[in-house]
Amino acid sequence: MKRTGLVVVVVQNLVWVLPLGFVIYLWEYTASMLFMLIISLLLASVIRPLVSLLEMVIAKRLISTIAVYAGLFLLVGYGLNKLWPIVYDEAVSIQTYFNMETFTELREKSEDLAIGFLPESMHDQTRDVFKGFDTRLNDIWGVVVTNIQSSLSHAGSLAMSVGSILISTLFIIVFSFFFVLEGHLYRKSFVAMIPNAYFEMTLHIMDKATASLGAYIRGQLLAASAIGILSITGLFILQAITPIQIPYTVLIGTVAGVGNLIPFVGPVMGMIPAIIVYLVTEQPDSVQFLHIVFIILTFASVQVLDNLFISPMIMSGSIGLHPMVIIIAVTIGGSIAGPVGMLFSVPILSMVIVIVTELRWGLRRYGHM
Repeated sequence: MKRTGLVVVVVQNLVWVLPLGFVIYLWEYTASMLFMLIISLLLASVIRPLVSLLEMVIAKRLISTIAVYAGLFLLVGYGLNKLWPIVYDEAVSIQTYFNMETFTELREKSEDLAIGFLPESMHDQTRDVFKGFDTRLNDIWGVVVTNIQSSLSHAGSLAMSVGSILISTLFIIVFSFFFVLEGHLYRKSFVAMIPNAYFEMTLHIMDKATASLGAYIRGQLLAASAIGILSITGLFILQAITPIQIPYTVLIGTVAGVGNLIPFVGPVMGMIPAIIVYLVTEQPDSVQFLHIVFIILTFASVQVLDNLFISPMIMSGSIGLHPMVIIIAVTIGGSIAGPVGMLFSVPILSMVIVIVTELRWGLRRYGHM
């Protein structure tokens, strides 16, 4: 009897075991599609609550899904129509500063600021330090300039020539649409393959993990938007009340917002370019160390607002992780998969923690431990 039950379980699970084996065997060809499916699932977890709320009003899942996607298309399209031309023009214009002359000017102004800030007894040592840095920093700056110029100069042609980007985006949108529309059917099919002894526990884990992941992603997107807006606003206010002039404010704020998708990185990614742009562009007043302090304080204020108000309000529905744990996860993710690994390390860790916690709770509750 037990043998028959085991055979039934094996046969039932062939529905997903065989496709999984096929995907692994042909990983070189299926990896990109699997990645699109994962992104689609993440996008669906963000959109699904909006569809569910609208469905409570009009009682039609299909109409609710179409309405939400149409609204998001209009909202995103309007935002891109207003923001993209500004960001693109600033990105093209800022290329003129990525050259070796800019590095020389940056080094000279940095040396002058350091000498002006430090006591006279340290001036000679400071000059020696900057001279010692010259060769090494010159090589590093050359590599950075080459990479940035290459990326910016090819950005437009790459987007035009590589149609796969648009096709991938279309696939992700279509996949996420069906995950939102028929997700309950996919879930029902999966749960039907779970043995009865683990049925209720599996449902509980899926609900908790999905809710936690969706809350985290929604929170990160909202927090990134808030950081971008606050950074742009802060820089405009700083320029209005001081002699400081920082061109490319919208581009810098956008970089800060996008960078905030990686924990603890956003304001720093905005602050460093802002300081560099301040140093290498013409200023109505002489370059002063105090002005750099003002720029640092602007982004520090954004970080404080994020830590005290934005993140606690927005991220209250997601799983809480200690900052040290987040830093370790981001570091490991970056070493494994670069920026993509840094971006997905925290949600993956959150999912693992939720699954393990709920699995232990379920096994104890239902008498399996």
